[in-house]
Amino acid sequence: MAAYDIRVIGDPVLRQKANDVSEIDGALVKLELDENLLGPRTAQTLAAALRRNRTLQFLSLESNDLTLSEAEPSGALALGEMLAHNASLTHLSLWRTRLSSRVGEALADGVCANDFVTFVELGGNMVQTRDERRVADRCASRRARDPSRSPVYARALASTRVRGRAPRR
Repeated sequence: MAAYDIRVIGDPVLRQKANDVSEIDGALVKLELDENLLGPRTAQTLAAALRRNRTLQFLSLESNDLTLSEAEPSGALALGEMLAHNASLTHLSLWRTRLSSRVGEALADGVCANDFVTFVELGGNMVQTRDERRVADRCASRRARDPSRSPVYARALASTRVRGRAPRR
């Protein structure tokens, strides 16, 4: 399994790295960008790359302000649109990424249109309960069809991660 270890900081630099995701298609399976000061533009670029990527299965964007405190939802909305087209992503973590209820609805729509995603973490955001339920129900129905997509399998995949954290100041 290939993982991409990013230890650079900030939105402008990581926007270029997000473009690289589509260029290394075929090798990248897991990408963790937790706590890397990502913003809406990087989320948009990453969403565009993931529309084309066919190998990435695990994506974590935890603790990044993807909406600039809910003022700029374009990048997070693009992630929702990407979900309707991506055919490889199975695990998406958007914990504490400042998602609004509008973004939550778009993500739920994307997950419901996707036949592959089996785990989505939306906690720590302003996502409406009804949208969290839609996502949870859709993911549960997919896991029921394929036992290898269970939470135990997701935890096993997560335990092999290479963290891409920004250094603490």
